[in-house]
Amino acid sequence: MAQWKTKRSAVKIANAKAAARARARRVIAAAGVDAAVPAVRRKTDRLTISRAAALAGVGVETIRFYERKGLIQQPPRPTDGQRVYPLSTVREIRFLQHCQDLGFTLREAREMIGLTDCGAACARVSDKIQQLDEKIAALRNLRDELKSLLGRKQSGMCGVMENLKDYAVLNC
Repeated sequence: MAQWKTKRSAVKIANAKAAARARARRVIAAAGVDAAVPAVRRKTDRLTISRAAALAGVGVETIRFYERKGLIQQPPRPTDGQRVYPLSTVREIRFLQHCQDLGFTLREAREMIGLTDCGAACARVSDKIQQLDEKIAALRNLRDELKSLLGRKQSGMCGVMENLKDYAVLNC
């Protein structure tokens, strides 16, 4: 009998977790949609900082950092003292995160937020591609230099260590 109750409890917990995940997926989907907010207020239309952070996939400190840097607006504090974030803040944070994933700095991402012209956005992306090409070329040169160190054998010592020691002596 106790075993049956344990299984039943486990099923209830699993069902509750599945329902919570489904609710979270709906909230996330709603956060990504730019449709007008219906007149009826939903629980997800006004988010605490922890809920906004969870929906955006960042930590609370990241939101506070973005506020300090002026990347997102700090919402006003209501009388109860707890800030309430709109869903648009989650979209802005996701935009900043996506820009960073694409290799843009936060400063560049801030500039990208304000762009309304496609030509200007394409120019920024072209500049980033050029920067990446330069970094790739520099990394290839570095890799080739490291490979050449592996092939050296000097006076019975490790070629890598000998080269590093020679460089240290010559550049002091």
